[in-house]
Amino acid sequence: MKIKPKDQTKALAKARLEFLKRNEKAFAEFQEQIGNEALQRWERMGMSAEEALQEIQAAPAAINGKPVFIASWMRVLSTLRPGMDYDEINDRYRKQILKDSRSILENLMFSFPYPDESLFLVADLNRSKEVIMAEIDEIVTEERNRLKKERQRDFILDDGKVTMIEKKEPDNRLKWLPIVDALLEVWDLWSEAGKTPAIQTFTLIAKKLKRPISTVKDQWYRAYEKIQGEKYSSTVKLATEEKRADADAMCAKCGKITQCYRERNGMMDFIPCKAYLRDIGIEIEREDYSEENEPLTPEDILLDKEE
Repeated sequence: MKIKPKDQTKALAKARLEFLKRNEKAFAEFQEQIGNEALQRWERMGMSAEEALQEIQAAPAAINGKPVFIASWMRVLSTLRPGMDYDEINDRYRKQILKDSRSILENLMFSFPYPDESLFLVADLNRSKEVIMAEIDEIVTEERNRLKKERQRDFILDDGKVTMIEKKEPDNRLKWLPIVDALLEVWDLWSEAGKTPAIQTFTLIAKKLKRPISTVKDQWYRAYEKIQGEKYSSTVKLATEEKRADADAMCAKCGKITQCYRERNGMMDFIPCKAYLRDIGIEIEREDYSEENEPLTPEDILLDKEE
């Protein structure tokens, strides 16, 4: 489903909140940071807690800076006298804006913390909308091209000599946004799988959703990155608590548990077997595993080799 440009910020905020809610620790910290008082204040303004939390997940691509000047205008109003002409009132307003410039800029920059990636525009509202939009389009295009060029290079100062190096521009496009529901669907089904071994989980999800296994795997990896805030790697614990508890219970009943420990640097390291790894769906960061089993890679655990 293609998202219209005017709806992208709202869709992005909603998606980020849904991802955040699936990271229980991060979501709890976020709620604590916001505080109940702030949520209650939003509710008194007619906004639900869910709507308030969603709104602050994504800043709009552009904001109307005019409301920021209201405080300055109110100060001017308190000084006006009957009979003052427009030019005199306007002159007072300009002087008050300059006097309040620091707080005005702080408010304008609140949603855009990186000045070099922001653009401040002033438009003459006496001109036609068509003319204003045409000139804004030219300015925005010019500034975006400038930013793109700057991101593709960097300068290093070494021994008094400046060297320019080429860099790969980060991909800030939101290609995943139109399929966010599909990503969440795969993640939720994976989480609900509980004690099902990870190697079977993707196959079950693919059958349920009627999607290719390769698509399900890719969507899971994308969802993991959005929820955990980092790309999945073999050193990251991705097992659910249920899967880990089940695997630990299996270890407790195993008569060869002592073979899963090895001395290393004066300490005993747990070197799990293939059965344990398959149950929890994780590759432990180790150089070697128990002698009876070959080490598993993320592909062995998460990818269906029969695909």
